Amino acid sequence: MVALRPDAEPSTGGGVLRQFVWGHAILTTSSRRGQRYIYVRTWNADKTASQVYERGWFGYDSRAPQVTFTKEDGKNAWTNDRNKKVVEWTIADPQDGSGRKRYRQGWVDPGAGSEVFTSEGGYLTLGQHSDPYLTEGWHTAHVRACDQAGNWTEDITSGPYGFDETPPTATTTSGHQAGSTYSTAQRIEWKIGGEDGRSGVQGFAYAWDATPPSMQNNGTTGGADLPEGTHHLHVRAWDNAGNDKDWVFGPFTYQPNGWIAVTVDANSSVDVAGEVFVDGQSKGTASPSLTIEVREGTHTVSLGPVTNWTTPTPRSVDVTAGQTASTTGTYLDQTKPSIDSHSVVPPSPSSAGSVRIEVSATDAAAGLDRIEVWVDGQKVGCAPSDWDTIGTGDGSHTIERSAYDRASPANVATTTCSYFLNRTPPTVPGNVTGEHVDALILLAWPPSTDPGYPETGIGVQAYRVFRAPPRQHRLHPDRHRHPYRRQPDGVHRHRRGEPHHLPVPGRRL
Repeated sequence: MVALRPDAEPSTGGGVLRQFVWGHAILTTSSRRGQRYIYVRTWNADKTASQVYERGWFGYDSRAPQVTFTKEDGKNAWTNDRNKKVVEWTIADPQDGSGRKRYRQGWVDPGAGSEVFTSEGGYLTLGQHSDPYLTEGWHTAHVRACDQAGNWTEDITSGPYGFDETPPTATTTSGHQAGSTYSTAQRIEWKIGGEDGRSGVQGFAYAWDATPPSMQNNGTTGGADLPEGTHHLHVRAWDNAGNDKDWVFGPFTYQPNGWIAVTVDANSSVDVAGEVFVDGQSKGTASPSLTIEVREGTHTVSLGPVTNWTTPTPRSVDVTAGQTASTTGTYLDQTKPSIDSHSVVPPSPSSAGSVRIEVSATDAAAGLDRIEVWVDGQKVGCAPSDWDTIGTGDGSHTIERSAYDRASPANVATTTCSYFLNRTPPTVPGNVTGEHVDALILLAWPPSTDPGYPETGIGVQAYRVFRAPPRQHRLHPDRHRHPYRRQPDGVHRHRRGEPHHLPVPGRRL
């Protein structure tokens, strides 16, 4: 038999801790912890003389070491720093224990297959022992320590610790689109949000055309009035883990409107309607006026063409927000009227005491205003007109017909013609000679001349030949009828001196 005893030699009368049949033994003592010097005594089968063997010092430890957390930075809070040491610890073993040896750690319960570290303490960051990276959300640190005797602690934890590395989002909720232009006041609104399971929104700040430096509001919704001009909206959002991002929206343009009052005019009393263009875009017809809503700034106003009228020159108009700018475009009628070819002037030469002059004309644009009749530079009147020739000398006279439109005195059409007055009788024929020919008397005389119509040299048209008056008879005073007038019997008789017409000399009577 074999007897083993710590710290003293086993006696034959007792102290046998274990009997072994075989030549080896495992120490399973319930004695107190710590270092022990083991004595081994052997006996013969008859329990006679035995020998004591000293086997040296052996350690016995059945209690696990103690883990103490010395740092728990951000416990029950959020961070976005993977490299932050959120938890630190030390490992301690009782004074009579076997001593610290190693530990396992991780963000999940480290099992038997976890990496083993040899140290008196350790720490964890959010980036350690995560494959590949620690997910966002709440996490707990796990530590297991082991002493020299192989005693492992239970799962020691610290936490939870929140990890969030994604900034919150900002989105517009008012429906404004980037690149849009507005003519009325606009308020752009937004909301701040984050994914479920993260740290949540802390607040936001906003600015126009620049990144806001610090948080202004701890809410999740906001709005801002769009200033005049073109701008970008910056909304900077923060979460509870320290993440922030500058969200940029736009550009948005606010150009307050004004108005342009366009009036169409003409150089006549005729109403003219014209199509109105603003910056090359048709806005309608001014007849005679049109008011158009436009953005603040400088605009080009032009009018469309109108047949027979000269188009006004385009104009630049400056418009101020909330005010009306006025401009007028004047169409010009620069075409002359047209005198109709069937205008009537009596034929000449003439000895008429009054000449009727009729003239007609048309004008396609402003319309006809009047037609004046002039004779030898003197105005007679407006057509139709009667020219009183009494007191006017014989000869050629110039008749001028001038048609005016209603647009401009310069728009006048004029035609002229010559008219000949001849009120001087021809010269008296010379001596008349007669010759009896077949019971007829053939009269002859030299031709007469017409001094009032010298252009042709001969202005005589016809001659009149008169019979010699019959002998006069005195009537009885009691007779009341004239012998050469209509008699009671109804017979018409020639009067004394009744002429006979002969167109040329030599006419037979």
